Amino acid sequence: MVVDDSTICRGMFIRWIESIRNVKVVASAINGVAALRMAKKHDLDLIILDIEMPDMDGLTALPHLLEICPNALVFIASSLTERNAAISMEALRRGATDYILKPDARLGSSVEFREEFVKKTSELIEQTTKKRKTVSFKDRDQTPKPTAHEPHNFELRTNFEDERRKPRDKPLEEQKAYPLRKASTALPAILAIGSSTGGPQALFKLFRRLRRPFPVPILLTQHMPQTFTAILANHIHTQTGIKAHEAIEGEALQPGITYVAPGGMHMIVEGTIDKPFIALVDSPQENFCKPAVDPLYRSIASIYNERALCIVLTGMGQDGMLGAKEVAKNGGTILAQDEVSSVVWGMPGAIANAGLASALLEPEALGDKINELTASIV
Repeated sequence: MVVDDSTICRGMFIRWIESIRNVKVVASAINGVAALRMAKKHDLDLIILDIEMPDMDGLTALPHLLEICPNALVFIASSLTERNAAISMEALRRGATDYILKPDARLGSSVEFREEFVKKTSELIEQTTKKRKTVSFKDRDQTPKPTAHEPHNFELRTNFEDERRKPRDKPLEEQKAYPLRKASTALPAILAIGSSTGGPQALFKLFRRLRRPFPVPILLTQHMPQTFTAILANHIHTQTGIKAHEAIEGEALQPGITYVAPGGMHMIVEGTIDKPFIALVDSPQENFCKPAVDPLYRSIASIYNERALCIVLTGMGQDGMLGAKEVAKNGGTILAQDEVSSVVWGMPGAIANAGLASALLEPEALGDKINELTASIV
């Protein structure tokens, strides 16, 4: 289903989506009210959701859509402004899976935007059709029906009760067994995390489980553009209590602080294990990403050796796998998110298939495992 108040955007998105083999748009809506009505009539795999719409905006409609369509993924389409970036980040925290940024120029003239839109849509559809189980239509009929008069302001709240979506149904087949490496016996001196599609939800779950104060520095590379990464750092801090900010060139690493790679720059560690500091590198994309996880992991491997602890969370592609090989070669430990809990099991799946992981766990269990590995650090 495509939800956008622009007739031009709806028509363009529908044409692009239906160019994908075996994918069909079964519904479209001009606002959240119409989207909720249409969602009850169709068994949806993916919802493309605009943010700013009349009568009911996307952020207001989101939790109701997830209630009606618990097996559908929601893909936010938003323009890159600080306000919309903050709203999109809030949508990711509340259960949206991914986002795409509408360019300022005419959408149809942007080849890059179309390619990214089709690629993300294809991969999300592939993932949800692998995992989904049929949702009963009679269950949908009992869903509360929001009205067009519900309040819907865009002001972000950071103290409301958590509105995370319910866990999606697990696949019928059992998860495949993968060979696991033995974790390093050395105490970790650094925690490095890489994530992409579905990452914000997984990150919030993981960070909520970490001990306080956390005894080593945390470095995070999440595939996001400028503006988004600073907002992600703020959300981590306000929603989980772990101190976090966007990384700054040359700053010394301190225990208990999360340094988020800024959009458009690779983040690496330089210096020594006793005096490490951050370097921001404006080099070409790796794995079609900037920031990318591989440069961070390579730098961690060369400095921390067996005291490196790296985590790979949900995401498309295989970014982090080559860097994780260097970490493993130097004796460090890699943990990865399991397939059942991942929105997209590309990045963690690449780790598992390469035999690099010491454990494959859901985000909360990864947090517990990290606490276990760092338990002896005062």
